[in-house]
Amino acid sequence: IQSFFLNDDAILKHLLTVTLCFAFCSANNSVFGQSTSDASFKDDPVAAALDSLVQLNIFEKYTKPYSNNNKYKWPADSIPVYDDATVIARLEKLDAQSPFDLVYNGDVKKYINMYLNRRTTVSKMLGLSQLYFPMFEEKLDKYNLPLELKYLAVVESALNPTIKSKAGAVGLWQFMYATGKFYNLKVTSYVDERCDPIKETEAACEFLQFLYETFGDWQVAIAA
Repeated sequence: IQSFFLNDDAILKHLLTVTLCFAFCSANNSVFGQSTSDASFKDDPVAAALDSLVQLNIFEKYTKPYSNNNKYKWPADSIPVYDDATVIARLEKLDAQSPFDLVYNGDVKKYINMYLNRRTTVSKMLGLSQLYFPMFEEKLDKYNLPLELKYLAVVESALNPTIKSKAGAVGLWQFMYATGKFYNLKVTSYVDERCDPIKETEAACEFLQFLYETFGDWQVAIAA
């Protein structure tokens, strides 16, 4: 409807955007496989929250399991199991290339196993990552921030742009009302730009940059 109130060039751009979005959805629909079963971590609050996020029908075409990432050809009903030595070796390899201090302990092991046991959940997020991660990386690079910060949105929202927490935080990066307003995200009864992936990611980069400049340490900045 908005197109009728725009000039000809704007209408053309608007229609082109819609067409490209439709083409992208159609092209990517073929790479998504069938849903897989996963084990249950019924007593873990993080697991429960993760499951509740991915059950929402957001971008249904993208949230179907992304089968291309199964490069080791694990059977659909199989749960990968890795020994501590393998995990430690992989973390050490990542740590050597990362500004973050990546360690392995009981808590880290617990959550690695949690994600391994939620193959359907992780598969859906891998599908959504094809949509969001390129944009995240572009914005993070613009602010000269570590690209690994893109995974923070996975922890915050399971890549659901409209999720709202019990505390009132909204969007991919879970901005509270006051913080969103401080970073010029418009929030009214009709519009909530905390649900706008591009605008909220821009605000998140500004916020993370401020936190790092304040504390001078990425571990503390992420905690903040």
